Amino acid sequence: MLAVRKKIYACFIDYEKAFDRVFHSVLMEMLSGVNIDSKDRRIIQNLYWKQTASVLTSTGTSEEFEVKRGVRQGCVLSPILFNLYTDKIFKDDLAGVRMGGEEYSNLRYADDTVLIAETIEELQELVTEVKVRSLAKGLKMNVKKTKTMVIRRNIEEECKIDISVDGKILEQVKKYLYLGHMITEDGRCETEIRRRLEIARTNFMNMKNLLTARVLRLETRKKLIRCYILSTLLYASETWAINQIMMEKIEAFEMWIWRRCLKISYTEHKTNIEVLQEVGENRKLKKEIIKRKLQYFGHLIRKDGIQKKLLDAEVEGKRGRGRPITSWMGNITKWTGKGYEQLCAETEDRRCWRRIISNVLVEQDTSR
Repeated sequence: MLAVRKKIYACFIDYEKAFDRVFHSVLMEMLSGVNIDSKDRRIIQNLYWKQTASVLTSTGTSEEFEVKRGVRQGCVLSPILFNLYTDKIFKDDLAGVRMGGEEYSNLRYADDTVLIAETIEELQELVTEVKVRSLAKGLKMNVKKTKTMVIRRNIEEECKIDISVDGKILEQVKKYLYLGHMITEDGRCETEIRRRLEIARTNFMNMKNLLTARVLRLETRKKLIRCYILSTLLYASETWAINQIMMEKIEAFEMWIWRRCLKISYTEHKTNIEVLQEVGENRKLKKEIIKRKLQYFGHLIRKDGIQKKLLDAEVEGKRGRGRPITSWMGNITKWTGKGYEQLCAETEDRRCWRRIISNVLVEQDTSR
């Protein structure tokens, strides 16, 4: 969308106590209407049917009462059950963003929902309709926490929108944390990557006394760094559209970690090669990001779901002026040196795709 002169109007919905407002009777009716084995339905029904609870107070315990709504927090089934429960709220008759001959009005994972539209008027209609349908299911929008955003290429252009719910204007934001990923109004990943770097840096400093302790073996400290520092940095890195500047920042952070781990001062004037030799490591973060993205691409293409449809879809509109921005798919084609159609064909053979990934990673080693 950002490659052309087109804006996306988005609304990030927050429901009040979403999981607690699922009515068991309605949920079972929904399960009866989908292709779920009767035995599986009976297991789910036994999990939620005839539940009782009591309240413990300072004066004693209340009488037991029957629980007739709510899905369990932390249960692996809960997000799936919530998606099924709300499926009719977001059914396909809602207007949305048109791509590849289809319309996409929402993106959802459990109660984390974002509505998308091509115009302000369409987004207002979308929000109003979803609000009415949600109330019918017992779900109420939290107006204070529901936000709007205009995602566009030129953020210097002022774009104010007023979307209302029950007469109250929703707050318009420039960034929003959605599923652990920072979405920004420019649609790029620089803010999220910088945020991840700072989270990893903060984690390192909080564990500094442990990670720099000479009494611990170096191998033990390296394992701790991989577990607690690098894992937080690389969270959802397969979704990044990453340019050369951001990649250099990540590699610089990698060297920062090893220098702090060995307590090497800048006054010692040790080169990166010397530091890596001393710590017994090679540069790995760049290769790990490339590996994750290529593996994820192969998974998306073989699954042939909505993500592949979005990759295949063409967006109507004139291409924006200036240098093309770095795209997610642009990373894949640059690293492999192959076109999209050729890559799609090669991902079908898993063994072939693993070999291609291996070759790309080897090239990254020889390119230094």
